[in-house]
Formats: sequence, structure tokens, C-alpha cells
Amino acid sequence: MPTPTELLWLIVVPASAVLVVRFAAARLATRGPLAARTADVVLASGIVAVFGLAAWFGEPALRPSLPLAPSDSSFLWVVWFAPAGLLLGLLDGRLPVVARWGLRLAVGAGAAWLILEPVAERLSGPEVALRVGASAVLSAAVWAALADPRDPGRRHATAVATIVALAAGGLVYVHVGHVARMGQTAAILSAVVGAAAAPVPPTRPFHLPRVVAGALALVIVPLSLAGLTYLNIVSRWHTQVLWPVATALLVPAAPLAGLLVPPRWPRLVTAALAALLALAVVAGGAIAGGILTPTPEHDRYGY
Repeated sequence: MPTPTELLWLIVVPASAVLVVRFAAARLATRGPLAARTADVVLASGIVAVFGLAAWFGEPALRPSLPLAPSDSSFLWVVWFAPAGLLLGLLDGRLPVVARWGLRLAVGAGAAWLILEPVAERLSGPEVALRVGASAVLSAAVWAALADPRDPGRRHATAVATIVALAAGGLVYVHVGHVARMGQTAAILSAVVGAAAAPVPPTRPFHLPRVVAGALALVIVPLSLAGLTYLNIVSRWHTQVLWPVATALLVPAAPLAGLLVPPRWPRLVTAALAALLALAVVAGGAIAGGILTPTPEHDRYGY
């Protein structure tokens, strides 16, 4: 379990910082339609900036070089993918539908390749293509789920599912993947997204800015691809499978559970159902990965 100091850096400080940004964005949004759109960009920028700072100055610190140094774990690319996804999100909303999906697929494929590149020579060509293609499709799907729905009820459900999926996924990275730093990454993102989206007052729906969808997709999916690529060892001498294919697909797909919830139902009901469905998907991934496997103490800050 995290220590009180770790919880402070993982949850309390990032969430508090985002609440400050959210308050400033809310004040800005009252000044007219253009100011309201600007406020969404301000809030999205706050989510990404606080996520990056919390990762950079957290315990343990996640401080990747750009590009990654040979000593950096490949999953640390997600610290850079988040701001890239935010910038691309600004472009995404201005494109027609076909171009928008083309952008999302191309960016998802590029992110997947950067995760795989250090070990691509050890994988067969079809295996690399399959991993890149599946990651691109899943990244685009998560991006679309958070950015495209116009119905506030649908956006409410997907926001809840995303927050729950990140929080539960963080536990799965720790207790199934045995990698605290990947769990830390998901926990930080869950805290900042929750602080940004939670309704104030409680009668309002959960809401995330559309422009942040790309940033979230480019953390959620590549993080799981890194688990599939680097947490499994299969050779003549040793076999260790901590993040099987089912886990690698189900954990990042959990935000899509919000799309299954009828958007016209009462908000409390849709929130509860979206949370339960997201938990069920993540739990399926945890079971596939062997949730009862004990975590070795020496792996607490592994990978």
C-alpha cells in the first residue's frame, strides 16, 4: 500500500492543483461563448500540466528524457504523449470526420511504435503490425468516446467510466503487473481527471473538455501496450506472463464502458452503472492477469 507521503503526491496535491485551475476556468467561462471555449482549453491544459508535474516531482519521480534515454523505461513516453495529445486535440476538433479518424489512427500507431521500437527487432513483423494496429484502433476508439458524443448524458457516463477505469487500472498495474511506477502513472491521471470532471454542485453531470480526449487516450492505451511488451518473458529458460493479451486489451478499453449506458437515465443511475461496467471490464483484465499473484517486495518500484 502507498505511504501517506506517496498518497499526498499521487492524489491530494495533483487534485488540488487541478481544482484551482478549474475554478479559474469556470470564472473565465462566464464571460461569453468564446470565453467558455477558451475555458475548456485552459482546463484541459491544466489537467495535462498537473499530470506531467506530478509525475516529474512525484515519489518516485518519473523524469524521462526527450527522446527517451537508453536507461528510461519505454512506458515513460506517456509523460510526453499527454501534451502532444492535447495539441493534437486542438486540431482534431477542426477536422472533418474522415480526417479526424485518420489523425487519431495515425497518432495511435505512432505512439505504439515508439513504445515498441526498443524491442521491435526481437518481434516478428506480423506481431509488430498487430500490436501497432490494435493499439491505434483502441487509442482512436477511446479518443472518440471522450471527444465525439454531443449528448451530455453520454459524456457524463464516459467521464465516470474513465475516472473509475484509471483508478482501478492503477491497482491492476501494481497487483497484477507488479509495477508500481505504471500504477502511479494511472493513479495520478485518475486524480487529476476526477478533480476536473466531478460535478459541482453534485446535481450537475460529470464533464471533461473534448480537447483533452487525445491526451487521455495517448496515456491509457500506450501504457497498457508497454505492459504487454515488457512485463512478459517467454523463453526456453524462463516464462513470466504478468500482462497477457486479455489484460492488455481490457484495462485500456474500460472507458468505452460508458458508451453502453443509456444516456437518458437519471444521472446518479448512469454514473453508478458506468462505474460498475468500467470496474467489471478492469476486473476481467485483472482476472486474466492472475489477480491473486502476490507482489514481490523487490518489485515495488520495478520497471
